[in-house]
Amino acid sequence: MSIIYQQPVDVGALAAFIAELNTDKQHHVGYCGEKASEIANTLTTNFSDDDLDRSFAVAYKDGKMIGALGFDVDTEEAEAEIWGPFINRQEDWLQIAENLWDTSMSKLNGSVHTFYGFYHEENQSAQKWMKKLNAEQKGTHAILKAERSSFVHKPKHRLQEITADYYADFINLHDTVFPDTYYNGEAVIRRLGDEHKLFIIIEEKRMLGYVYVEGSSEFKEGNIEYIAVSQDARKKGIGTELLHGALHYFFHKLQIDKTYICVHINNEKAIKLYRKAGFREVSILNNYILRLL
Repeated sequence: MSIIYQQPVDVGALAAFIAELNTDKQHHVGYCGEKASEIANTLTTNFSDDDLDRSFAVAYKDGKMIGALGFDVDTEEAEAEIWGPFINRQEDWLQIAENLWDTSMSKLNGSVHTFYGFYHEENQSAQKWMKKLNAEQKGTHAILKAERSSFVHKPKHRLQEITADYYADFINLHDTVFPDTYYNGEAVIRRLGDEHKLFIIIEEKRMLGYVYVEGSSEFKEGNIEYIAVSQDARKKGIGTELLHGALHYFFHKLQIDKTYICVHINNEKAIKLYRKAGFREVSILNNYILRLL
């Protein structure tokens, strides 16, 4: 099957297509969003026009979009999060996926060597495709959601925004706790901004732990991306303090309505902590890593 391209990529049509498929568990790709307006905002914010055309391959048949595959690329680390494949045809799903992948690889021209994919447990087509590419399944994670209406505010916390003095300590802790994650410590630092915050707890000039969050006051949603406590500061309530401080930031400062957190399904201690704070499970994702070295 031939793939027809529309240049430049139609952001509105692409966002609507992704949103329609991503609300279905059998097509769901983690972290891409389910609202067309939010997806369109991400596409226009995270990608320039040239990057969008270079990062996405879109398949059409009879003038109608039937498939899309894209990559959110970190050029400095030569890594990318996989957006898709989003394909609404089951009979030739694999063929379309392979064509989209080949086209995308040609566009990237060897500039990315590590890819991360996150797929709902019921998205069997994408998972079979990842295995066909010899991607390694790295784990299974639960996505939990907390809502402002159920949050019980605990006013006392010691969170402060990170300063450059503690960048090295953060990077060391983050890369130790999350060695194969989609954002390493340096990438997190680069992502900091108005609503992307890295909070830490300091005691006697020593960093005890951190929480990195990404929020959107426009779309009333947020994500607790990472939370970790130093080895010698564990079992002292630091994790709880970080979690409640992050929720306070989301629900009281940004005034968002809901936030999400991802946790390995075998991490029973963390899940118990999150449930106690008001989080509830909404989906299960299998994550994969593909290294082209």
